[in-house]
Amino acid sequence: MNIKDLIVPKLEDGQHDQRFISLATQIQENISKSTINELYELWQETNQLENRYERSGLRFVIRIFQVDMEKWQRSAFKKTIRESLLRLGFKNPRVSKLMAAGEYVAQYITFEESEFGYTRKDHGKYLVNLRGYGVTSLYLLSCMDCNGHRFAEEHFIQKGKHLSTRELEKLKQQHPKWGAFEDKQRGHSFETQDVEQRPGASEANPATVNTQLCNRRFNSPTACCRRRRKKN
Repeated sequence: MNIKDLIVPKLEDGQHDQRFISLATQIQENISKSTINELYELWQETNQLENRYERSGLRFVIRIFQVDMEKWQRSAFKKTIRESLLRLGFKNPRVSKLMAAGEYVAQYITFEESEFGYTRKDHGKYLVNLRGYGVTSLYLLSCMDCNGHRFAEEHFIQKGKHLSTRELEKLKQQHPKWGAFEDKQRGHSFETQDVEQRPGASEANPATVNTQLCNRRFNSPTACCRRRRKKN
């Protein structure tokens, strides 16, 4: 951890503002080595604690989002869940990942149709391909549309192993969550084009679909995937 890099004001693009480099150097020289070492220990221990209890934070979020609730109630709980995770000691970037990953896993638990409508069907077989992923990988999956989810699942079924974080990052770029969106100002629709299969991932090459259509019919990309899986 470099104190000078830590305190130098940054520009909008994240780069250091060169106007403050000399001042930051003077400030760093005024801070004793013992103080810097103690702060470095705090930084290390904080990161270690976050890594140690990350899975507990994920389970916490999943269980909350598994409870059936109205949209306005979910929005209210999202705010309190974020505040709770921050108060528990997680840093803001990690909280964002935990929130997205936890909600994704909770929504991935499929529903079964009955005479009373759709009810939650909590069966482990639908989650077996997710259990080997960490929070970062689940976060990347949460940023994909239903084609990305299906690609990752088919890869696990066919290969018997999970995609790496780097592979998931590439897959997310190919199948972003909102692959089709509408430019409200111009009234135009922009759709993700078909992409070539990523080498070394899977023999299957799922076609890209209009996720805007998925959202209109099923309210969310994951609902679209659940309906497709049920038919198969």
